[in-house]
Amino acid sequence: MQQDYFKDKTALITGSSRGIGSAIARKLALAGADIVLNYRKAGGASQEQGEQLCKEIQDEESGGKIVFISSLGSRFYNPSYPLGSMKAAMESVVRDSAESLKEKGITVNGVCGGIVRTDSFKVLRQYIEEIELMPEEMIMEPEEIADTVLFLCSPESRGIRGQTIVVDRGLSSRLLRSPKKS
Repeated sequence: MQQDYFKDKTALITGSSRGIGSAIARKLALAGADIVLNYRKAGGASQEQGEQLCKEIQDEESGGKIVFISSLGSRFYNPSYPLGSMKAAMESVVRDSAESLKEKGITVNGVCGGIVRTDSFKVLRQYIEEIELMPEEMIMEPEEIADTVLFLCSPESRGIRGQTIVVDRGLSSRLLRSPKKS
C-alpha cells in the first residue's frame, strides 16, 4: 500500500462505535485517515463506546471510496435473519452506485462478511442452533472485515469497482457439504 495514502483523507464509518464498524475505524485511523464516528443512539452504550473509540484514535482533492458492509444472509435464505433481503438489495446498490458515481471519481464496492464475532453473534446463537456446530476456525474477527475495507479504500484496489467481495474464511464454500460420516 502506498505510504501516507490515507493522510489528509476523511472516512465516515456508520455504526462505528462497536463491532465491524469499530474495527474499520481503527484500521483507517492507523493508516492515517481522519475519522468521523457515527452511532445510532445518543446517551446510551453506543455513545459511550463511540467516545471511547474517539479517544483511542486521537491517542494516534480527489473522488472518494464508498464501501458497503453486507453479510452471507444476502446470499442464503434464513428465516431467522430478516435483514438478508435488505443486504441483497444493498449489494445491487453497490453495482448501481459504482456506475452512477464513476464520473465523479467515486469508487463503490462492498464486503460480504461471514459469521463475525460481534455483539450480533450472541443474537445469532439464539436463532440459529447449528451455529454451535460451526468449527471455530470459520468464525471471523471484525478486524478481518476491516482489513478488506482498508484494501478497498487504498490505491491498490483501483481495478475493483462495483464488486462485493466475500470475506468468510471459506464458509460459503462449505455450506452445502454433507456432514462427515463416522
